[in-house]
Amino acid sequence: MFFSSAITVEDTAAKLGDMDVVEACGEIIRKPLENVTFNLEDKICDGDELKESWENTPMLDQLLTFFSSLFYIHDHFY
Repeated sequence: MFFSSAITVEDTAAKLGDMDVVEACGEIIRKPLENVTFNLEDKICDGDELKESWENTPMLDQLLTFFSSLFYIHDHFY
C-alpha cells in the first residue's frame, strides 16, 4: 500500500473505521453473481434440473475465497 504524505495517520484510521466490511464483501460477491447463468430459464426447477444446474455452473473464485474464509478452510479448491 502507498499513501500520500498529505494524508495523516488519523485520516487513514478514520477512513478505515468508516468502512463496512460486510457491505464491501456483499458487493464483491454480488457483482460476479449478476453475470452467472444458472440455465434455469423456462424450467420447472425439479430436483433433476436443479442438480444439473448445480453441477454445470462454475463456482466463482470470489465465492470460493469467501466460503473458505467463512468456514476456516485453508485447502483452497482452485
